[in-house]
Order: sequence, then structure tokens, then C-alpha cells
Amino acid sequence: MSRRLLLILVLVCCSLLSSCTSVSRPPTAELLSLHLEGLTLLSQHRFEDAEKALLKLVEKAPSHFVPRFNLAIAQLNQAEKGADRALQTLSKARQLQPDDPRVAYSFGIIHRFLGAEQAALKEFEQALRHSPRDADCHYQVAIGLIHSGRSDEALPHFEMAVQLDPTIRGAWNNLQLAWRRAGRIEDADRALATFRDLEATGTGRAHSTKYTEQGKPAEAIRDWSPPSASRYLISSGSVSELMRITGPREGGAAPFALVDTDLDCIPDLWIAGDEPAAWDLTAEPKKLASLPALEGVISFAIGDVDEDGIADLVISDGKEVRIQRGEAGRIPDFEERISTVVAAATDLMLADIDMEGDLDLLLASGKGPVQLSLNEGRNFRSLEDSPDLGSRQRVDKIIAVRDLDHDHDPDLLLIGETLSWISGAPQWKFSENPEQRPLTAGAPIAATSALLADVDGHLGADLVLLQDGKLRLLRQAATVKDALGKAIFDDEVSLPAEITSETFETIAAADLDLDGTQEILLGSTSRTSILHHIDGAPMLSSRSFPAAVNIVVGDVDGDGDPDLILEQQDGSLWLLRNDLDIPTYRLHAFRSHLGGKRDGDDRRTNLLGFGARLELRNPDHTVLAFQEGSLGNKARGLLPVVVGINTATHVSSLIIEWTDGVLQAEMDVAADQCQRIEEVQRKSSSCPVLFTFDGQKWQFITDFMGGGGLGSWIGPGKYAPPEPTEVVRIAPGALTQVGDRLRLSVMEPMQEICYADRLQLLAVDHPATQSCYPEEYFPVQSDPPSGKALLLQDRDRVFPINVRDANGRVDPDRIRKIDRIYAGPRALVPDLVGYCEDQVWEFTFESVPEGQRVALFLDGWIEYPYSRINFAAWQGSRQFSAPTFRWRKDAGEPWQLLGEEIGYPAGMPKTMVLDVSDIVALGAREFRIESNLELYWDRVFLASVKEPRPGQVHIIPLHSALLRDGGYPREYSEDGQLPATYHYDLRDPTLDYRAMEQGHVTRHGRVDELLAEIDDRFVIIGGGDELLLEYDASVLPELPEGWQRTWLLDTFGWCKDLDPLTGARDSIEPLPFRAMSNYPPAPGDEIPDRTDYQSIWNTRRD
Repeated sequence: MSRRLLLILVLVCCSLLSSCTSVSRPPTAELLSLHLEGLTLLSQHRFEDAEKALLKLVEKAPSHFVPRFNLAIAQLNQAEKGADRALQTLSKARQLQPDDPRVAYSFGIIHRFLGAEQAALKEFEQALRHSPRDADCHYQVAIGLIHSGRSDEALPHFEMAVQLDPTIRGAWNNLQLAWRRAGRIEDADRALATFRDLEATGTGRAHSTKYTEQGKPAEAIRDWSPPSASRYLISSGSVSELMRITGPREGGAAPFALVDTDLDCIPDLWIAGDEPAAWDLTAEPKKLASLPALEGVISFAIGDVDEDGIADLVISDGKEVRIQRGEAGRIPDFEERISTVVAAATDLMLADIDMEGDLDLLLASGKGPVQLSLNEGRNFRSLEDSPDLGSRQRVDKIIAVRDLDHDHDPDLLLIGETLSWISGAPQWKFSENPEQRPLTAGAPIAATSALLADVDGHLGADLVLLQDGKLRLLRQAATVKDALGKAIFDDEVSLPAEITSETFETIAAADLDLDGTQEILLGSTSRTSILHHIDGAPMLSSRSFPAAVNIVVGDVDGDGDPDLILEQQDGSLWLLRNDLDIPTYRLHAFRSHLGGKRDGDDRRTNLLGFGARLELRNPDHTVLAFQEGSLGNKARGLLPVVVGINTATHVSSLIIEWTDGVLQAEMDVAADQCQRIEEVQRKSSSCPVLFTFDGQKWQFITDFMGGGGLGSWIGPGKYAPPEPTEVVRIAPGALTQVGDRLRLSVMEPMQEICYADRLQLLAVDHPATQSCYPEEYFPVQSDPPSGKALLLQDRDRVFPINVRDANGRVDPDRIRKIDRIYAGPRALVPDLVGYCEDQVWEFTFESVPEGQRVALFLDGWIEYPYSRINFAAWQGSRQFSAPTFRWRKDAGEPWQLLGEEIGYPAGMPKTMVLDVSDIVALGAREFRIESNLELYWDRVFLASVKEPRPGQVHIIPLHSALLRDGGYPREYSEDGQLPATYHYDLRDPTLDYRAMEQGHVTRHGRVDELLAEIDDRFVIIGGGDELLLEYDASVLPELPEGWQRTWLLDTFGWCKDLDPLTGARDSIEPLPFRAMSNYPPAPGDEIPDRTDYQSIWNTRRD
């Protein structure tokens, strides 16, 4: 037989058996028996016998990953004689599950055994990418780096390994060696003691070539799913008989939706119309109460529009739209009106269109384009005063608000004249059906119904639609973002003839069997059919349900599986309860309501979490879900997020992307219980943070380069000019030389890019009776401060005797010492993080220090308002107002201006030093600060200052700079106060955040050359990177007795975040440069040629 003929036969067999795909049929009892036999033999270390048993299993189940992986484990544990076979088996396992970390890890074990260390390291690194919280992966990568001569890069992986699993003996031993080399003697001694204790007690884990000592990813997989409940449910039927809810209604059913206002994960059915009522469906359908607010309503929507965490009601009677305030409880009255919008709307949807935290109102009428009423917190704008969405087509129905093109802003999917979409963009740059990005390939589609659903478990939203009653299913394109000319949905799925030959009235999606993949329900006048995917192919189930012209899905009895509300042709409503035998098949579901941060003074996301995107990750499956309200009939209700997770008993990792850009990871999330998950109080981005080594441990100092923020939005088409210079003070004792080295660490803890051009360390020697500070703050409208070192006599500090803010007197003791007890804003603006109501602080001094030069010292910090917050403030006619300083001689005189919007301490706690010599000479004794920014003052005083003599200031040369993977330092607060700081020794190996999708950051390794001078060639630091700096302290003289040394880090650089409104947010480029007039650079700016620099240094993706 020729090789070509053999290949053809193989392909035909694969096609017939559907065994060339990683999606496999559930194992039968016979297969499970062979699986258990193989596991037993492996546990007895009878590897050859285990191989024989598992070979039989693989022959019977060639498309299953678990048997093939376990076969590879049996082979690799036979040393030399099994290694080649194990490599071949793992190659086939990788074809079934290309991204499974266990496969890469096992490849690494074999390569290391065969002496191919570079190949082993590559595989271990791949395993770590797919399993970043696995201690064994970190350990093996660290060992590989040591074997490759890259010991410095191994340290953070050993640290992560013991953090994730403190029982790994070898990691502790290697840590103590590495820490000892780094001069961290106490840490090294503790690590050595831990290693010896684990060794002596036998409680530690060893790594060797023995089975079960190679690491957990190289152990056989024990769990193999029992027969799927979907076969039982869909083929055999487990749905109870129909139960009538309402009788026939001429013209069809009134608007209805499932609503869970009391957030107990058991919704009621709300029906509008002539007899509006709420119905309990937990048992026999029972009318709970009338709903007068829904009388005569032709459309309604539920959502929290006033940001109190309670559901409100939006209703349309065809003439106007009324927004009614909700009250807590199961059946609110909705008596108080929030706002009225004049519009003849037949379809309503609430969504955060402008990405600034609250829910806006979308309206469709079937007579014109979709329209927007903008939520301003206390009122909704009229349609005329709200931004134009760019829609020109007639729109009958709003299908979804999702990020269809993956550019991190909301888009609209609509049905009207045709199926259409509106591409969203910051600053209201919306575009209807852009030519460069069609929704579908070919001619426009005249659809009557549409929805988005993941029907085949590929973690993407497929487009399901009815066109002239015929079902069409289009998959989302693999590459959407920036693929000009490529349709968003471009791959039409071939459907069986038994589906294409039928005509349907309605479609819905429901995961009937809790396997994490949605089935499509196809309602017609004769029956409701079920379309599901088997081995990746769409099939029509032999099971069908009663006829329906409308289907609404929701878990109405709180048991975790979805039930159905069916509208039949005569307008009657019926309950079809899902009686899935959950205990027998050991099925589980995640159930939760979501909520934005519920601190009344600091709201970042709407308080019911509308617009949040969820990924539920378990080792064998990942499911995608959204919180966007629940689809009803001419209505949108409120349901918890309910997701089937098959036989998993919990969700290993839950990733929530909130609408404000924050990504939140929750580990080991419980299933089968109603829960509420709130947004963590975490910034979506952060400036780089600085740590210093004090001879014993690493100390957190502060963040820096906040003034160098690039592309910060301050108005339509306007961006704040960045200030790349900042001098950071490092107090005496916070940095101590070890030998002749001084060690500093710069880390990027969140989703931001840092461009570090120069980091120059200076030492200022001075008597212990003095303190040294740089003249430093972030200038807004003033000239930049000098950054020069200034000395003051500690005993000559003068503190205010009286302090007032807008509310009255403040205890002066609050601002006499640095104790994290602040004089802060009188009232924040809850929807605008970083803003407060107009605030003043007044400081009265009984006397002033003597001397020719006097400075006002203000220790404090600021909660930065990000670009999208500035945009929201601009929409509400608020003006960003940095601190303006005024002065006067005494209370009887008018205030005089020192400077408009001078500036503030940039970021986390720092000391702002402002020269006030001229006005002190004029008799100034009172100072006033005015601002609407969220500022906190910890200490305020006046002092006479002078510059140190030249011999007191020393420039310390940079000895080495190493860019490496450092992980993400954790935020913490020992006293519970804000701001939280960062912990060097407690780091997460990964943080769920969006990386910049375009451009490259600097490759890992030595980067000394890039930090030597300001030359527009910088170290580009990505999220999770660490820049480890060592300075040569051998140049420093001995300190005179009674003197101390303050350190100043003179920095020059920029940073850029991923805020939706930030200029050039998606890319690391364009790179900044000294001579640019602003950022993004203006067309006339002369951009330096950095081609060689880019190609040599910047070769790594963020």
C-alpha cells in the first residue's frame, strides 16, 4: 500500500470516527475499568504492566487525552527504554490538548533526563505560562535557569515555588544559597533552617526521577469524567410536564422577564400589560403580587441606575420612558420617579456605554435608529442632549452590548433593516457598520432574531440567528482586532439537513445539562427542538419540547439548572421545569450576583456588575459568561450569573473583567450556593514602585514616574503634558550597602508600561540633626521644581497652630507627624474616583522660621483620577482642578494668589516641597490650598532650608542593572489605612491583567547601558518585571561621626496605562522622547531614529 493511499485512509477514518479532534465522547464503563487498572498499576510502580493496560485503553479511546497522557507517564518512568515511546505519546497528547501544562512539564522531565537541558527549560517555561501558579513549574524553571548559567533569573522562581508550596525541600535549599550570595544572611539562615526541618521531619517534598517525585504535573490523571448527563438529558428526557402560568392573550403575551431583585438567586416572573403581576415559580406557578408600575407598559428593563445597589425600573408606554427608583425587597413599589425621557421606545437596554461607571439607557423604536439617553447620576439626559451613536439604520431590537471587535470598549449588536453593529470608541467616536470591519462576510443579513452564545465550548461568542425562519450559525473570527477587512463573524457552520429544512419562530440558548456548553433551543409552531454539539459537530437531539414562539431561560427554583418559560402561539405562558438528576450525575453550577465596589465614597463599577465578563477556569474546561441583565420578551430582567461546571466541585480560577478595566482573580470559588462577588478595591494600573535593601530586608519606598504619565485625557482631543523628571527621597537607614554594593529594585505591579531612561543615585551626607529632602512635586501649571537637595534643621520645623477645611476646624495634631492619619477631603464624588467636592485646607502659623529661604513641606498622597474618570467628569461639566495656593498675613485680610494649580505630591506618600520665601518675606502667616482632587495630608510644616555643600553630595555609579521576571508584589496595609503599600517578599507569579497588544518591551538580561544617560533609549518594563539595580558604593567616603546619609534617586522616564481614554493606549509605541511637545507626539515633532535600539533591545512581548 502506498504512503499516499494510507494517508487518505487515515483521513477518511478520522472523518468517520470524529477522532481527529480534542473533543471526545465520555468514557464508557469498560473504558473506566481499564483506566482504573492503569492507575492501580502505576501506583504500584509496575510501569511495564501499566503501559500494557493503558495501550489497550488508548486503542479503544484514541481521541481521549487522559488515557494517552497516562500512557506517557507509564512510559517515561521506564527510564531509557521508555523515553522514546513517551516522547511519541506526549506528542500525540499535545495534539489533543496543545496548551495542557502537564504535557509540556512531562516533556521537560524527559529532556532533562536525556541531558537536553535547553529543550527541558523551554518546555518547563511553556508549562509555567499555562500554569503560572504551579509550584513545581516554578521550581523546574529555576533549576533549568541555574543549569543554563542564569542563576540571577532563577531566584524569583524559587521564591514563588516556596510561596505556592512551602514543602518543596530543594527550593528552600537553593533559596538559602541564592540569598546568601545576595547578602541576605538572615533570610538565608531562615531558609536553611526550613530546609533542615523539612528534611529531618520527612514532611517536605523531594524532586527526583522517581514517580511521584517528579512533580505533581508529571503524575497520572486520576479523574476521568463519568458518562455526561447531556446524553441522558437530551436524548432520554428529564424535563417535567408543562405547567400553565397564564392563559391565552390576544396579540401575544405581554412583556415579561425573570427578575431577582432580592438577589437570592431565585428569580420571579414579572409580567407587564393589563394585569401586571409577579409570579413565584419555585413550585406550582403562583401569583405573588400585582405590579402597578408595569401596567400598560410595552417594554421594561431592570438595573441599578442610581448606584445604590438596588434594582431600579425603566418602563416605556410608547410615548415616554420613565425611570423609577427601586426599594430593597422582593417586590418593590417603584413609586419614586428618577427621570423621564421623551421617546416612543419599544425596546430598552441598560449598559455602561461611556465606560464611566453607571448604566446608560439605549432605546429602539422600530421607526428610526437606536438612541442613547446618558445617565448623569441624578438624572438622564434627553435624547437631543445625549451623544449621537452614529446610527442611521432603523433598529427594532438591541441584541447585545459587548466588545465584539476586542478593542476593550462596548459595541452594539442590533436588528432592524438588517443585522448591524455599531463599533464603540472612546470620546463617542461611534461608527455604524464600518467598512473596514464588516459584521459578517457577504451581503447584509435581514435577520428576525439573533443571539450570542458559545455553542461548542471554544471560549468565544458565536452568532446564532434566524433569517426568514432559517437557522444560521456563524463562528467568531479567530483574529478580530486590527484585522482590517476581516468580518467579525466569518465562519458559517454547516448544519444538518434536518435543521436547514425546518422553519423556526424563535431561538434561545441554555446549558441544559450543566456541561459548560450551551444548547440552542429552536421554537416553532409544532415543537421546540434542541441543537447541541457532539465532538464539535452540530446535531439535532431526538428529544424535543412543546411548541413555543418565545423562550425565556432561567433557574427559577434555585437548583442550578436552567428552566424554560415558553410562550405558545395563543399568547399563553407555560413553565417547563428542568428536572436534571444533578446528584446522580454529580453535576455542579456556579451561581453568583456581581457587584461593583460598594464603598459609598468610591464607586468604580455599576453596583450590579452589568457589563462584567467572566472566565470560569478548571483544569479540563474553561467557560465564558457575561452579566448583562436577562433577556425576556420585550423586556430585560435581572438574573444571577449561573454557569454549569459539569462534575467539578468548585471553580479553580474565576477571572472577572469589570467595566472599569480591573481584572479580578478569585481562586477556588465555591459552587452550588448563591453568592455575591464584589469588585476588589484595586487600581487598574499603577506607576512603577521602588524597593531598597536595608541590609536585612527589602523595604517599600514609594511609587514614582506618576508625573510622566503618557496620554492622560483631560478634554476632547487634549492630553496632559507629561513631566518625566522626579527625584525620590530614600530615608537614612532604608538603604544600606552590603559590601560595596547598594541594591534597589523597581517593579511594575499592574497593567502599565514603564519607560526608564535614567535612574541616577545620589547620596547626601549631613549631620543627624538635619533632614534632607528634594525640592519636588508634580507641576501642573507651575514650572517644574528643581529637584535639588535641601537641608533643614529638625528642631526649627514650625507647625501650624490652626487647621481648617471646608467643614471647619481640624485638629492640628493630625498633621504634625507622619502617622497615616490624614486630613483628607470633606466629601468624595462617588462616581468619580480621584475627585472630591470643592475642598479647601487652611494652615495658620503663629511664627515662621528664620532664614533667607523658607519652604512649605506637605507630606501626603493623591488618588489619581484616570483618563476615563476625567472623561466622565467632563461629561458632567466638572473641571479638573489641581491645588491652587493662596496666602495672607492674617484672618482679617483677603487671600492673595501664590499660584494657580501649582501641583501636588505625585502618587503614593511623598513630600511636596514648595519654596515660599518671597511671600514669607511679605508677611505670609496663613496658607490656603483649593482643589477638587482626592488629596490626603499627613504632615505640614514650614522650615528654613539651604542647599548642601558640593562635598556633601555624591553621585554613585551604576554597577549593574538586570531586567528579569519578578512577579507582582502584593498590596497590603498593616494598619488598615490607605494607601496600601507593596510587599517585596510576597509576590504573585501572575496577575490577571490585559497586556498591551502591540509593540515590544525590553528583553530580559543586563540593561546597564540603557540607564547610563538620558538619550531616549530606555528600559521598557512590562507588568510583572523587576529591574534589579546595583550601585557601586565604594566611591562613598566614611561618614563623620554624628552624621547620616539620605539617598536621592533622580529618575527620568514615563509610564503609560491601558485606560480606554488614554492616548495610544493599545500599543507600547509610539515611544516617547525628550523633545516631544506632548503625547501622543504632534505631527510636527521630530521623532528620533531608534531602529537599531529597537531591534537589539526591545524584542519581548509584554
